[in-house]
Amino acid sequence: HQVGAAGSGRGRLHLDLACADADHDAEDERLDGLGADLLRPIRPEPYGRIANLADPDANPFDLVASTP
Repeated sequence: HQVGAAGSGRGRLHLDLACADADHDAEDERLDGLGADLLRPIRPEPYGRIANLADPDANPFDLVASTP
């Protein structure tokens, strides 16, 4: 994925975490329990379901469930 303009003095990395489609909701709840914030709700995409989240330091990442 492309990320926005780089912050000053830091490299930027955008992670996509993959999980099985059947486990997507449980994994979303687990990440929420670890302090992740939901930025954009789970939605279907051509390649599977995706949710945009941020860690406690506001670094964005995606949870992606691939469809077989």
